[in-house]
Amino acid sequence: ADFEYEDLYQSNKGAIAKWNQYLKNGGTIVTDVTMVQAGITKEFIKKYNTQVVCYLNDEAVPSLAEKENITRSQAGIRIAIEKHPTALFVVGNAPTALFELCDQLIENKFNPQGIIGAPVGFVNVVESKLKLQAMTDTPYIIIKGRKGGSNVAASIVNAAFTADSNHTN
Repeated sequence: ADFEYEDLYQSNKGAIAKWNQYLKNGGTIVTDVTMVQAGITKEFIKKYNTQVVCYLNDEAVPSLAEKENITRSQAGIRIAIEKHPTALFVVGNAPTALFELCDQLIENKFNPQGIIGAPVGFVNVVESKLKLQAMTDTPYIIIKGRKGGSNVAASIVNAAFTADSNHTN
């Protein structure tokens, strides 16, 4: 019951309504960590035949991270982009994952349904959200400032499943 989130929530391009249709038509959700994946309502996933994936613990991640000198979160996102370039990407923990998504957008490496940027903490959290906010062509939702987290990111996805399709934010 943190009412500050009402002021911290920011979206563009009718993200929730767009994602509502995408998810109800069996879309794919990519999460940065398994805790976001765990928080997405299983009944919605089953009902709409939606796929939820997280590549953080993929067997290819450690070697890719070492080879490219990047974090495991970034490596997981790179693998996810290759496998699911049009998915809805959801970041609830790692600002490096959000930076990676933004960098890949700049390089036109993928065309996602959108990005939820809700990492929590202190190091690079605000900066990663500001970078996403600058990506005006991509539907996004951010939680401004240092707040967010896996539970908040999953809640946004769950809200997208249940939103009225006439909802514009």
